[in-house]
Amino acid sequence: MSGWKMGTHCRMSPEALFTCCHPALALEARVALTRRMLGGLTSDQIARAVRVPPAIMAERPAGARAKIKMAGIPFGVPQDGSLPERLAGAVIPPVR
Repeated sequence: MSGWKMGTHCRMSPEALFTCCHPALALEARVALTRRMLGGLTSDQIARAVRVPPAIMAERPAGARAKIKMAGIPFGVPQDGSLPERLAGAVIPPVR
């Protein structure tokens, strides 16, 4: 994942968004990772917003980052014709 250091807040970019919202990740992990990495929220803030215990929420971004690394999920915008279907996975509704 050239250009993206895991575990640090990064700017919103299409590459970061598509990586955080990869369909190989569970929806709960995508929500947590996106809000943590791209939104800069803490695990406690995300946990309060989605009403789950902070300990559970703290595990989700770490688990998602591990899966990204283990699965070799590329850092980038899909170029293989899958962009339309991948857009649906990148659009995560706001927390109510």
